[in-house]
Order: sequence, then C-alpha cells, then structure tokens
Amino acid sequence: MRLRRKPADQIVGRREVIARLASTVNDPDLYDRIEKALLNCRAFFFESEDGFAVLRPYPGYMLAWVAISGDHKSRIGLNAYFEELERLAIIAGSPALQFWTVRRGFSRICKQRGYHSRQSEWHGVPITIWEKSL
Repeated sequence: MRLRRKPADQIVGRREVIARLASTVNDPDLYDRIEKALLNCRAFFFESEDGFAVLRPYPGYMLAWVAISGDHKSRIGLNAYFEELERLAIIAGSPALQFWTVRRGFSRICKQRGYHSRQSEWHGVPITIWEKSL
C-alpha cells in the first residue's frame, strides 16, 4: 500500500463511500465534517491505488477517521494500511493511533498488531475504540 497525501478538495469523489460508512454509525453529517476539517487543515487525506484514509490529529492521539481499502480479492484489505498509518502518525508526532469501528472482524487484526480496545458509543451506536501507543 502506498498512501500519498492528496489535496483536500479531492475527497469529493469519495462522498458515496463515506456516506455508506456514516450510515453504519448513524452519523449522516460525517462527510460534511470530514470535508470541513480537510479544508481547514485539521485533517489530512491520503490515497492509494485501491483505497484511502483520512487522519485527524487530536491532543494525545491521531484518529484514523476513515480508512477504506478496496483490495478484497487478495484478502489483505485494510490490514495493509496499518503500518503506513502508524508511520504517518509517528511523523506527525502523535503518541498513539486510534481506530473507531463497529466491525467485529476488525478486532482480530487490531489484537495481532498490538492495539488495545475499549467500548464506547457514537450517535447512539456501540463502537469499539482501538488504540496503540507508538
């Protein structure tokens, strides 16, 4: 996976994909909040030939706000992004990387990579927050 930083306005082509993700967490404004954060340089958009990610720095951690891979044929999928996302968070000076998810299958990958989980809620939907100190 080769993530490359892209200009904020290029997120427009990802509206539908983000809208599908937003529906799983009952967050219809997710795309608008991501777009606004990108345009205000409070988040960063990265793209590869088969997926994309949006990283947003917070005090104490970097949030992988959106990380989507279209590589389902090789069964690697999002797993291929972890190393690059961790590297980008380290470069940005973040002490930790977080993923928020409703996907249960994500837990196997996160545990293998040394992430720790805690349960939370987002817009009334139970989520798991996975975090790894870097």
